[in-house]
Amino acid sequence: MISQIGEDVVIKAELKPEDKQEGVKELRRQGKIIAMVGDGINDAPALAIADVGLVFSNEERTAASEAADIVFLGGDFLLVHESLMISKRTVHIALQSILWGIGISIVGMILAALGYIPPILGAVIQEVLDVAVIINALRASR
Repeated sequence: MISQIGEDVVIKAELKPEDKQEGVKELRRQGKIIAMVGDGINDAPALAIADVGLVFSNEERTAASEAADIVFLGGDFLLVHESLMISKRTVHIALQSILWGIGISIVGMILAALGYIPPILGAVIQEVLDVAVIINALRASR
């Protein structure tokens, strides 16, 4: 069974293990980013080659859980959506921290090069900036 949800989301279900692995390889050849969601039964090879492997398991140590990046203990499919939302938020916050940190550092270096900021004050400003970026990044844990 193949279903298309939106432009970038394709769901393929009820495949044999070798078809799962070949499907992931085909999507990779197309340049797609692949999140493979499995139930742990014969999914380990496909989970291992996907960009992100997500598996539902009732056990902590299985071949599929070792191959997957994220293991959901239990069967709540809403956890897949929640994990995708968390990852998007985390990437957004990380990019925000990087861009603000680099941007303010560049401005500070220019001001220091022009003599407006003495070296000791520049070092203090850089440390404060580093702490501010870390505190901003910690927002992702909420």
